[in-house]
Amino acid sequence: MPSSKGDIDAMTRTGSSRKAGREAGIKRLEMGRQYLKAAETQYAMRDPGDFGNPVVSQCILAAIAYADAVTIIFSGEESKENHDAAPALLRAALGNRLPNGREKDFKMLLGLKPLAQYRARSMTFEEAGKAMERLRAFAGWAEDMIASK
Repeated sequence: MPSSKGDIDAMTRTGSSRKAGREAGIKRLEMGRQYLKAAETQYAMRDPGDFGNPVVSQCILAAIAYADAVTIIFSGEESKENHDAAPALLRAALGNRLPNGREKDFKMLLGLKPLAQYRARSMTFEEAGKAMERLRAFAGWAEDMIASK
């Protein structure tokens, strides 16, 4: 049986987020950095005929991790793995501190998830390069936001 009202709230939480501490945000930040590094490495080491899908997938994972890090550090909440709700959660955490351009970058990267990971269409390295550009802009902004907190 729960010992306090807080325990009951934690057990019955049904929204798109859950409580998370700063340490979780820092771990997500490091994860974002590592996904970014993996995307950059794979992009740089591509061979003729390689598909862009793996690079774009790494970009998506990096963007999600960076968004989670900012959301956690600024609001103490993290997404419950509902990537469709992540942009709204990020906006709720930051309000007007989330520039429209960075929100657009994040939504565009999330929108590539079905194409990059689930469909049979091969993405080009030109598409992967565009995803990398958006990720670098989003990641740089996220790093600056976290450094300012």
